[in-house]
Amino acid sequence: MWCAYKRMATTLFIVFAATVARSFSADRPDPQRLPTQKHNRMLSVMTEGKDDVFVNMPGHFDVGSPSLSPDGKWIAFDALTIGERPVRESWLVGADGNGLRKIADGAAPRWSPDAGRVLITRQTVADGAAAPQPQSDIVERELADGREHRVCEGRFGDRSPDGKRIAFARGSPRIPKGGTRAASKIYIANADGTGPWDLGDGDWPSWAPDSKTVACCLYEALRAPTLWIIDVESKNRKKLGSGFYRAQWAGDGKSVVCNVLSLDDDGVPYRRDPGRFWLHQPLKPVIFHTDLDNPWSPCVSRDGKTMVLVVDSESRAGPSVAGKEESK
Repeated sequence: MWCAYKRMATTLFIVFAATVARSFSADRPDPQRLPTQKHNRMLSVMTEGKDDVFVNMPGHFDVGSPSLSPDGKWIAFDALTIGERPVRESWLVGADGNGLRKIADGAAPRWSPDAGRVLITRQTVADGAAAPQPQSDIVERELADGREHRVCEGRFGDRSPDGKRIAFARGSPRIPKGGTRAASKIYIANADGTGPWDLGDGDWPSWAPDSKTVACCLYEALRAPTLWIIDVESKNRKKLGSGFYRAQWAGDGKSVVCNVLSLDDDGVPYRRDPGRFWLHQPLKPVIFHTDLDNPWSPCVSRDGKTMVLVVDSESRAGPSVAGKEESK
């Protein structure tokens, strides 16, 4: 008899739980992918001496802008929610694939030198405008307690490794093919966002380890986006090659990793691959050859032992050759 009552109670509990689950799922329908939302990208983490790690993002697509913490243990990145009104969110995950959690709404998270905070780009509405005018603000969020404050107007903020300054972009809201904005300029400001001054044309700034040089991408009309480095004091520029989206420095400061654009004889881009631009041999990028599914947006740890790429899936084309470099 007791066993019969126990089975009945278990059955009733399961029915009740299923009913509750259905009521919640009715309030929270599964996100629907629109025809234009083709990718369900994920992170691929390759660490020397360890198995590759894949970080999937259910309910999201267009994962991007990964950034490794100074100690190489954590990855900050952003992802776009699926649906009619997608929201760009910033996320955090361990390099081992554990500890995935949302940081805040916003894009392009970048680490503070002490790894305790991140800078996030967030869309806002300008105050005092006759009609609402969208703009981008850079906010800084404390990872320990979630407190945040506005730093300044701008996007893609990056703190210098010495913690004294911040680099960011301002300019045209139009994003042409290639992800780098036309009429965009790089600004340098004090650590608190005050006293900004114009460093010149460019987008997606990234500080070198010595806090003296900034890498950036430049949109050039009728030409492929290009990668440059700029001396902050002299404003002297050096072109590294055809590259786009966020460039990030290797730990030794001698090279920059970025999406490389391969050009045909007429200068028209026909392929893009993750690769490295060495400062001592500009215009001769080194491609990261890998069997991963559509890899791009590379970043590397300071010790050079971990590389993070954005991929479309865990599919592989053949035996792994991830991390092998070959000059173009």
